[in-house]
Amino acid sequence: MDHRRRRRLGAVGLQPPGEQDGVGLGLQRRRGKSHVLAALSWVVMGPDAHAVTPEARIERQGPMGNRMTRGHRADIPGVADEPQLSADAEPGGRAVRRGRLMADAVSRLERLLEPRAIAVVGATERPGYAARLFRNLVEGGYAGPIHPVSPTRDTVLGRPAFRSLRDVPGPVDVALVVVPPDAVPQVIEDCGAADVAAAVVVTAGFGEAGEEGRRRRELLREAAARTGVLVIGPNVTGYASVPAAVWAATFSALRPREARPALDAVLLSQSGGTAFGAVHERAQDHGFSFRAVLSTGNEEVVTSEQLAGQFLALGSRVVAMVCEDFHDGPALLRAARVARERGGAIVVLKVGRSAAGRAAAATHTAALAADDAVVDGVLAQHGVLRVEDVDELVQSVRFLATSPAPQGASAIVLSHSGGLAAMAADALGAAGFRLPPLSDPVRAELDRLIPGRGGRSNPVDVTMALREPVVADVVRALLRDRPDVLQVVTAGDAVLAERVATGVRSAGADASAVALVWAGGVRTGTDMARLDAAEVPWFTGTRIAAGILRASLRPAGAPVPELSDGGTVARDAVAVDEHAGKALLREAGLPVPEGVPAATVDEVVAVAPGVPGPWVLKVACAAVLHKAEAGLVTLGLRDEAALRAAAEVLAERAPAAAGGAPWAFLLERQCDVRAELYLGCTVDPHFGPVVGVGRGGADVEQEPAVVWSSCPLDRDGALRALGDQRLAGWLAARQVTEADRGAIADAVAALSRWFLDAPQRPQEVEINPLAVVRDGGVVALDAVLRLAGAGSGRRAPGREEHA
Repeated sequence: MDHRRRRRLGAVGLQPPGEQDGVGLGLQRRRGKSHVLAALSWVVMGPDAHAVTPEARIERQGPMGNRMTRGHRADIPGVADEPQLSADAEPGGRAVRRGRLMADAVSRLERLLEPRAIAVVGATERPGYAARLFRNLVEGGYAGPIHPVSPTRDTVLGRPAFRSLRDVPGPVDVALVVVPPDAVPQVIEDCGAADVAAAVVVTAGFGEAGEEGRRRRELLREAAARTGVLVIGPNVTGYASVPAAVWAATFSALRPREARPALDAVLLSQSGGTAFGAVHERAQDHGFSFRAVLSTGNEEVVTSEQLAGQFLALGSRVVAMVCEDFHDGPALLRAARVARERGGAIVVLKVGRSAAGRAAAATHTAALAADDAVVDGVLAQHGVLRVEDVDELVQSVRFLATSPAPQGASAIVLSHSGGLAAMAADALGAAGFRLPPLSDPVRAELDRLIPGRGGRSNPVDVTMALREPVVADVVRALLRDRPDVLQVVTAGDAVLAERVATGVRSAGADASAVALVWAGGVRTGTDMARLDAAEVPWFTGTRIAAGILRASLRPAGAPVPELSDGGTVARDAVAVDEHAGKALLREAGLPVPEGVPAATVDEVVAVAPGVPGPWVLKVACAAVLHKAEAGLVTLGLRDEAALRAAAEVLAERAPAAAGGAPWAFLLERQCDVRAELYLGCTVDPHFGPVVGVGRGGADVEQEPAVVWSSCPLDRDGALRALGDQRLAGWLAARQVTEADRGAIADAVAALSRWFLDAPQRPQEVEINPLAVVRDGGVVALDAVLRLAGAGSGRRAPGREEHA
């Protein structure tokens, strides 16, 4: 195996000579401290990291950087040998705190993964979590000292027990905590006194346990903040580190000695049962282990999003996450930026898709953002691959850890069955891939290699020739067309994988993502060994393969989305009437219709000559969010008589609809509309300010198709959103031109920037419709805006980081 392929595989023990990372988690020390700190800067300080001077960066890292000198990994990344300045000298709060803690947290994470010694606090031989955890740790092959800590026992499984962590001789890097919940904060204090790097808290009874549990949670957080201990949990099932042979989990069925070789991938899961049960076992079925598995539980101190950034800063190639909820969305987006810049990847399985929030939402924006669409859009925007189930998660990780991601959306399909080839082509097409025709030289080469057999179009059906040694030459020929993806679909035996691998190696086609889809029966042990040995990523179905390939697409030169620290969720928000709202939109740079307010029917008629017709007459009232549904909009008014009659009708309806709130007329020019879009912004509780664009008008309710992105979104990002499969065809059917798309994108970008920066602290904006008019361009025809109330308390999305 050549060094290039070894590097792509990234498995433990398979790096080229001189490239072993020592930690077994992909940290490439040959790049030096400055390289790692450059990656850390994005995780720590967010979007302004590269603009920060070295002196200011040292200042942000703060005095806690010196703690690294106390550990055995002081050479990896830190500032222990650099002068320290006061973190209080720079304003910025959360960014300063992140900078002060990150280097220390990464060092402690390393000690968690390669501990010199482990203590089990609450160790016992009585059946239960503590006994299973201790036994799994002992039997898992860990070579370092394992110290039981128990105030009531002299020995545990023949090992001498200590009354407290403070009594344990020698360095201890990890404490596994299985004590009553009220005792946990004191154990964390003991960890700090004994210079224990990390505590994995199995104990439950914190944030999930009512008022008393929340009290314990605060005590735990305070202890973690005082000591700087990296606290995983509480309410976890344990963790594993394959390179160090640490299998510290409470599952009795765990069989660590049977684990398969580890890829350069880490698993973080809020559900311990999912981590060590479903995902770990399924990874074994696919021939690999994760290098590290962490059950993160309640994440009361450190979140999985923060851990993802730390693992990527250490050099891990793939971080897989299983989440029931996001606790720190901004940290996840910072981690995604590090992943994209360093060629890594984040794969997320977030459970709990639901539209239950729609029923309680007052506006369309709240309803559209209440379901999972925001998560889908923001993760896709930032290059985070979201999967639907454990199968997709495991197969995604295997692919991303062993193969280059596609650089574009062109694909060639090769199969021995026309039916299988057609299914693969359909799946790839539905995922947005193109299947271009083969070039003439490649067609001629296929004629030479397999004369008279199969087809010469794409997809390529070579009948039974796919089972013959010549398939290696066929693969090499197809790769000459430089497809972004070559997908081989088979229902045969795994010998094919070896031949495909031979063709790939001889073609030297590292730029093409090559994948084998196994559409046959149950794989045997021999099949598995051959598939693994071939080093060709394989999938279990055409749909799952196409979805993963598309989601992992990394176009060369694609811009990295801008990050923002802005945006806070107000505890209350106040709606403004449409006239005031459109004045704000005009300030933001969005086109709005010509129009004037009026207080009475006579005033409506009096101001009409100054507004070009035909007219639209509305009632503007902050208490009425959806005027058309309340019968407070009249269209197509062309003369004074019709206008007066409409105004009189609206004047009768308005008081009841307004419920005592102030209201006025709003007279506007009616536009000739070609297409109606939705454009909106809201402050997502996980990711902060987000902007959505999609089908507008009645489609918002009947066929919602809105693409959400984090703010700010620039013009290019908005154009990419408009290229979403749910929108591209819909826009084309309405004859929306390229110039119109540019106008839409300009409006999206302007609104997203204003939403971040406006002094009025907007909390929600809904423009429906944003009309594409026949004369060209766009106009915001209707708008609902909600601003933060005066004196409203606010909270920022995300979680303060703890050491």
